[in-house]
Amino acid sequence: MDTNNKPKSKNNKSKWLLSGGVIVIVAVAGAGGFIWHNQQVQATNQQIETAQKLVLFNPLATGKSATKLKQLLAQPGEKTNLAIIRKNVKGEDLKGLTEKAQKEITAETDKQSPKQKAEMEKVSKKLADLKNDKNSPKSSTQAAEKLTELAKGFSDRNDVVGLNLSVAGLQSLSGEATTFIQAKTEAQKKAAEEKKKDASALQDAVKNETYPSLGMLRGDLANGIGVIPMALLTGGPADNANFATDSDWSDSSVITSIDGKKVASAVIGDNSIQSILQGIKLGKKVEVGFKDGSTKDVELTMTQKKAASETYPELKDPGSDTDTDIYFGVSGYNMGQKNNNKEIGLKITDIYSDGSAAGSDLETGDIICRIDGYYVGDTTDITKIMTHYSDGDSVTVDYVSKDGDLKTTDVDLVEK
Repeated sequence: MDTNNKPKSKNNKSKWLLSGGVIVIVAVAGAGGFIWHNQQVQATNQQIETAQKLVLFNPLATGKSATKLKQLLAQPGEKTNLAIIRKNVKGEDLKGLTEKAQKEITAETDKQSPKQKAEMEKVSKKLADLKNDKNSPKSSTQAAEKLTELAKGFSDRNDVVGLNLSVAGLQSLSGEATTFIQAKTEAQKKAAEEKKKDASALQDAVKNETYPSLGMLRGDLANGIGVIPMALLTGGPADNANFATDSDWSDSSVITSIDGKKVASAVIGDNSIQSILQGIKLGKKVEVGFKDGSTKDVELTMTQKKAASETYPELKDPGSDTDTDIYFGVSGYNMGQKNNNKEIGLKITDIYSDGSAAGSDLETGDIICRIDGYYVGDTTDITKIMTHYSDGDSVTVDYVSKDGDLKTTDVDLVEK
């Protein structure tokens, strides 16, 4: 009998089963160990992250345990991975250190919180007071309101770190606002002092007649229309600026503003040339406006005393003779007498059909200012002027229409 073909014994089978079972048991045990190790790594990682959030970047983490945690964990800016940190903390009671650090931070929070809240109240009150200052910058006020609201939110949550940062911001705003207010206040004081000094200098200039002059003879037109130059001093401010005079008799001749202030007369009233010039420093360059809308820049280099001492061209004088056969044919009243002797011209109240004016463009309500260069104040002036003319002669009349426009017309003269 072939012994090699004998059936395997039960013992051999048992050995095989036993061997295979050992393999299975070892495999299962290895898998379980891997899972357990992985769970431990994850738990350690979680503890590390918890500890990092607690102490890193936290200005309150200054206690013994918190300091030790910072030394074990990755510091700000370090590129340390979790594997290296796990190696650093191996053997350390990370959980226990974290709990102790939390207690330290809580204690420090309780200590710092009242101080920060008191500081918040103090700086908030200061900002509120600054807000009521007339020189407080609006931008700072708006920023302070938003930051104060943020600080109150941190205070309500007892977040000392956030409160500390927001209070620091409020203190910075307070400093900026204070500096701004002080600078503006000082500037205002300086401006007020300069204004007072200038006012005193202007008063002295009026007293000494050293305030500016345009250097010209002037005539007031009716109803506050403006002032027309009658003659310019050679080399005076008006002459240097090439002012047009009454010889042009146009809107470009009539001064209506100086340095942005309305001109209604030469001497009388707050809107007079004299009053305006008394409020301007000698030597200043000003803009003079005219009735046609044009402007000229004028350098005020001549004093009133100097202008008054100069000799002006004499106005054309009709004389005193009133014996004439010419009948101009108007009646009216003297504008100067009706308006404090400040306006030139005769306002026409009637035009007679048999007179010279009846055939002209003149109408009732118009104001005759000049006839052939002679200035007119009343009907007697017209009679004197007519002595220089004969029947059939023609004269040029410069007048202001009832609508306020400067106009010119020719009048053919007739005898009575």
